[in-house]
Amino acid sequence: MDASNGPGGDERPGLAILLNGLTPYNVHLCARLGREMTDVRVHSVFTTSGSDWQEIDLPPEANAARFGHAETDRQEDWSTVRLSDIGRARRIFEHLRRHRVDAVVHCGYASLLHLRLIALCRAAGMSVFLRGDSNIKGEGRRRFPMSWLKKRLLGWAIRRCQGVMPMGEYGRQYFEKYGADLSRSYLVPFEPQYEKFTNVDRALVDPFGAEHDLSADRRRMLYCGRLVDVKRVDLLIDAFSSIAERRPPWDLVIAGDGPLRADLEARVPAALKDRVRWLGFCEVEQLRLAYHLCDVLVLPSEYEPWAVVINEACAAGLVVVASDVVGAARQLVRDRESGRIFRSGDVADLTDALLDVTDDATWGQYQGRVAGVLADWRRDADPVDGVRAALRAVGVLEEPRMNTDGHG
Repeated sequence: MDASNGPGGDERPGLAILLNGLTPYNVHLCARLGREMTDVRVHSVFTTSGSDWQEIDLPPEANAARFGHAETDRQEDWSTVRLSDIGRARRIFEHLRRHRVDAVVHCGYASLLHLRLIALCRAAGMSVFLRGDSNIKGEGRRRFPMSWLKKRLLGWAIRRCQGVMPMGEYGRQYFEKYGADLSRSYLVPFEPQYEKFTNVDRALVDPFGAEHDLSADRRRMLYCGRLVDVKRVDLLIDAFSSIAERRPPWDLVIAGDGPLRADLEARVPAALKDRVRWLGFCEVEQLRLAYHLCDVLVLPSEYEPWAVVINEACAAGLVVVASDVVGAARQLVRDRESGRIFRSGDVADLTDALLDVTDDATWGQYQGRVAGVLADWRRDADPVDGVRAALRAVGVLEEPRMNTDGHG
């Protein structure tokens, strides 16, 4: 464990954000909170040590501490109970108490570790908020008895929190189903470091394109993600195959890897093998280059709580086609205005959407609105604003004072 320095004589209120994974968007949020919320002592606590992003540097403003064991932290779930979580919860709680934390944002609830921490923090008088990317469209995937257990444990957690922090509208509906009071709901969505995806060096893009045979004279649809069942890449390959003859300038690019890769490669018709490019797993720095070699992002998932790749693609100026279960698409894609939403699992509906966005005139109209839709979302659902509103609601921060002219 790497513990941060003690608060000393700093009398600002203390905020802790508890995160499961050391991912780029989690680190970005911690850095923003530490940098922008100067009226609060921010403590970032990573409850696990395991990560797919081990090389990520933690900026000093994140004021981070890490707990856990990499070999056991790969999956947190109610179906896996580890007695060691009780001791780890106590160590994390003592860290919070030592640093005089007043409010805690729990990013997760699906483990004994989180439930124990919620109980300890509430008993100590800390204000507790529950943040998660779950959305209402993902309901129904669990069967009895896990659905019964989830209803009781999540309901228990929500009743002990002063508010919830969903990612978007589908998340609000999800928390409401389990008993949350939406008057105490604060949007704190995932977000990437937007400028990294908006601004790229063409001197890097062109060599990347040459390396992967992505010539400048072609138009491209991009899929980015794991190659597993729930992502429904098979649906995308079938839809692309059905429109390929009518859209000769367009190719399909698959960025990602997984157990289904061989089956998916075999699914591509022989006549289209040279129009489907397989990039394999891409690091963030590679992916941001890939966005700028493509025109449309397609996300055909049948289960997708949020999908930060949509935020990234919009920042890069891509038109997005996504299924109607994707959390980020609900907020960042206005159907037939800035992109397309299709019925999850419906290959005919996806095919129609692809035909629509690959029409030159339509693509231009949609693409011209992408930046404005993204700007609206960033204004209305800034995660730092959401955290600040939650702290004000429980009195950890004061409400902004009004000037005599009525303005803050």
